[in-house]
Amino acid sequence: VTLRRQDAVPPVYVGNGVVFVHALEGEAVYGYGKQEFSLRAGDSICVDAEMRHGILSVQTPEFRFLTVQAEVQR
Repeated sequence: VTLRRQDAVPPVYVGNGVVFVHALEGEAVYGYGKQEFSLRAGDSICVDAEMRHGILSVQTPEFRFLTVQAEVQR
């Protein structure tokens, strides 16, 4: 996924299972609940998808990342 820096606020998500994000290029701020994490190329984060999560802002002209969500079947 590639995000470009802009004035619009990216969406936040709530789902099932877990979400893995690996930063490939650039820098962004990732929100998880009330916490904020700076992600730079090479960084990874894995979070419980049931908590509010998502990219809060893009700090460089572009931020490229890989994301995978694994849901629990009930």
